[in-house]
Amino acid sequence: MLILEMLGAPGSGKTTFSNELVSELKGFNIITNSEISEQLRNEKGNKIYRFIREFLAKEAFIFNIRIIKYLLSYRVTFDRVKWAKNFIRFNKILESLKRERRFDLLILDEGILQLVTSIPHDIEIKKNPAFYKLMCSISTLYSDTVFINCELELSEIIKRLRARNNPNHRFDNVPQEKLIELIKIKKTNLNTVLTSLNEANKVISLNLNDINKKEKVNKILFENKKINAKNDQ
Repeated sequence: MLILEMLGAPGSGKTTFSNELVSELKGFNIITNSEISEQLRNEKGNKIYRFIREFLAKEAFIFNIRIIKYLLSYRVTFDRVKWAKNFIRFNKILESLKRERRFDLLILDEGILQLVTSIPHDIEIKKNPAFYKLMCSISTLYSDTVFINCELELSEIIKRLRARNNPNHRFDNVPQEKLIELIKIKKTNLNTVLTSLNEANKVISLNLNDINKKEKVNKILFENKKINAKNDQ
């Protein structure tokens, strides 16, 4: 299963581009963030027990410990703990999907790298051993992921956020000056994360307004489809 993970500042077109790809790609069995979220909402049973079991799972334990050490690099808040928990759960789901091999393509408008930046959120990432060890694990575990860095000018991002005006999003309803500060921090953190990946990790940068953006992604998809077909023979 090939994973396409969009990342970028809020309002940079991650969801827009993801939806465009899903609606246009034919011949792929696709799963998206929204379907994963629906699966999580419909899960039954004791959530605390399930989380403990997932945290202690042998195959993910070292990775989960690195998430916790990264979290503890910052002042611990309710929001940061929530994002760390989401990080652990999300990684578990992705690993399960990769093992099942039921899908050709997973398109994420919010993924693993975005979660790395969500824990510090309003401050710059601390480039300490906890961060680099976590990034080393991500580079290895997600070596088959294509990371798509969605870029837009700051003025256009602000315009899109104001038009979106989602009360549930922590960027959409802050004052203009604070919003500009948060977006600049997010862009800095995304750059820190991307430059910390291994050279073998595939990263492409796209602008939502680039008329050739779909052709660039399609080239990667069909190259990988050929590889997958050969591997399945």
